[in-house]
Amino acid sequence: MSKRTEKLQTKYPGTLFWYTCGPTVYDSSHIGHGSTYVTFDIIYRILKNVFNYKIVLLMGITDIDDKIIKRSKDENVHYLEIAKKYEQEFINDMNTLNVHPPNIYCRVSDHIQTIIDFIKKLVQDGCAYVTSSGSVYFDISLYAQKNETYPLTPLKQSTLVYDILNEKRDQRDFALWKATKDENEPTFKSPWGYGRPGWHIECSAMASRTFGSHLDIHSGGFDLWFPHHANEIAQCNSYHNTKQWGTYWIHAGLLNTRSDEEKMSKSLQNTISIREMLKTYTPQQFRLFCLLQHHRQHRSFNSTSMKEALFFDKLFLSFTDTVNACQKGLLHMVNLSESEIIERVVQTNQDIIDCLANDFSTPDAMGKLRELINWINPKLSSSPKFLDEDSTTSAPPIGALYLALDLVQKWLDIFGVKISSYSANTSNETLLTNVIEEAVQFRKNVRNISRLSTNEDGKKTLLESCDEFRSRMKYLGVEIKKSPTPLSVIHPVFYSPQHQQQSGLTMLTSSTHWKLERVVAVALLAIIPGSFVLDSSLMNYLLAGSLAMHAHWGMDTVLLDYCPRNAMPLANAIRYILTAVAFAGLCYYNYNDMGLTNALKKLWAMH
Repeated sequence: MSKRTEKLQTKYPGTLFWYTCGPTVYDSSHIGHGSTYVTFDIIYRILKNVFNYKIVLLMGITDIDDKIIKRSKDENVHYLEIAKKYEQEFINDMNTLNVHPPNIYCRVSDHIQTIIDFIKKLVQDGCAYVTSSGSVYFDISLYAQKNETYPLTPLKQSTLVYDILNEKRDQRDFALWKATKDENEPTFKSPWGYGRPGWHIECSAMASRTFGSHLDIHSGGFDLWFPHHANEIAQCNSYHNTKQWGTYWIHAGLLNTRSDEEKMSKSLQNTISIREMLKTYTPQQFRLFCLLQHHRQHRSFNSTSMKEALFFDKLFLSFTDTVNACQKGLLHMVNLSESEIIERVVQTNQDIIDCLANDFSTPDAMGKLRELINWINPKLSSSPKFLDEDSTTSAPPIGALYLALDLVQKWLDIFGVKISSYSANTSNETLLTNVIEEAVQFRKNVRNISRLSTNEDGKKTLLESCDEFRSRMKYLGVEIKKSPTPLSVIHPVFYSPQHQQQSGLTMLTSSTHWKLERVVAVALLAIIPGSFVLDSSLMNYLLAGSLAMHAHWGMDTVLLDYCPRNAMPLANAIRYILTAVAFAGLCYYNYNDMGLTNALKKLWAMH
């Protein structure tokens, strides 16, 4: 624990032995645990998938502890029943967060004899001493004389007065074996009498049993470096008679809540469980939050700190949709060649590798992905723009764009962000995409028809196009019912399993929504010359098409039933715009005999 950045050199090149401190399983895991183990999982994936290390990962599980014993007494159950319950809950939570499981789980209760044998050797070598009560302590003063690097900061004064006055030679000495003091606590037979292991000895014994006298990486939360990890080093260096048992120590930054100084801790009663957090954020968003912090950096968890993670979540989703839209010819591409994209993709990939080779700097790596996307997006226009029918723009370099998308998705996959969440192939998103594409094509048809003469044949063609649109929407699972009167807005009905189960579905037609849409409709009509509104056949056809596309109630239903969370803002924006145009159409068709001013007043008064 030199607190320096050093070149990674393992004992066996290409192979890495890694021990990580696991949870004390007496309660549900909180997001502080989630932050720590997601962070280590990211580093694990980088070492394995970027730098090609073969890794054996061991996690220690503390299932014998004062807090577990206290809870078992409170609930009047065996201590292992408490431990097994919360261990399984922890494993399930880690699986939900897409944390790769270790190769080996080591439980203290399964390694009692291993721990006893470890302590026996320390006593025999004079590194530990046995007290009259049957407890065993590690002799820190003796170790510190030989190892100047041991932290000299003393532990806090013990509340157990007899430990200080009658047993421990130095207040920094720590228990390797605790003699039984309560007949109701778990106890095991040892050469020094009945008792149970101390905390620090557990990890040392289990890791040494698995990896022997050399460990490449040891990891844990930042709050464990002293005294826990310092004491582990003292025990293992003494046991193996070496100067360096563990080569590299990785400490994850603490997750804070109320302030930057206050860590999240069950004892402080300021925890948020992983399952509670997942009611608000997705596992991908939480992992993005961890990726945007340096692994040693303390981080605060709140709505403000999550904004950047949510931004990246939307950025990747939007980029996926943008590239797919280019393939379909829905976005306009300017001033971008295949060679430029390929060169930029290759350079970005190397830049990310360089970032990760420098102390696993995932914030910088994420920044490189963002730079790539921000470099491409302006050349596709700042927002989706449909190609004009008369455009002579040459076909965009779609293949090169997919190389950029593949690079983004490759690194997300390496970092453990499930790229399926950014796929446009899910049923819900496909439905919404198909609906929008049909609406876009319908708009093009209406525009082309509007260029025809204003005779009856043109109107007939328009009506046939509307019928065709209704038929195609029904094929997609959307039924648009014909209006009984020419003055009513068309009401489509969307069917889905969710809709059938929600017979009491409340439509989003509150006065607030309608008022906003009326404001937009009034603004649209206010900026259009009255003669154009009342006399233009082009406006006639466009507004008729808007009414056909509008489907206010149906759009609300698709938002509730089909729309994925990330697409909701766009879908809402489309809904408001279409509704506003439809209101303008209603104004034209129903109130054109009043004159524009009175029509606007009537429109505003509508309910």
